[in-house]
Amino acid sequence: MGWSRDSNSDIPGRGPVRKIIEAEGTHNCVICLADERKNYFVQFGTGKNESVVRAEAVSNAFLKPRFRLGERQVKTLRSMGWKAPKPNVSPNFYRDWGKGAGETLEMARHAMQVLSEIYGARTNRKLKIEVVLESAQNRPKGPDV
Repeated sequence: MGWSRDSNSDIPGRGPVRKIIEAEGTHNCVICLADERKNYFVQFGTGKNESVVRAEAVSNAFLKPRFRLGERQVKTLRSMGWKAPKPNVSPNFYRDWGKGAGETLEMARHAMQVLSEIYGARTNRKLKIEVVLESAQNRPKGPDV
């Protein structure tokens, strides 16, 4: 089953983003993969002591030459509110979100828009979502979903 950017109930990522916000660990993330072969993804990261959720959309630094974003795609990402990769901040395009309850829907909607409009994800295909939660005693070791 696919997903729709126009419906509130079936937007992938909303539940997992809420999960990382509510989790106890300090290094929690959700990775939404549009195309594993091309390495197209949007990810969210936060922790118990953080006031924001950092969203990242993969940049050309992590893409093979034939899969790199073109000038138009980069311009569109920037017009959607994503900041350009910056040393010591993020190697990917990024933006920060508040942790409010209403924000999770907007984050998920925005991620799906980026995945479909920038990275070509199709809404008729199931999206791969990985959740990594850090427990109080352990650092993340891999996907939790």
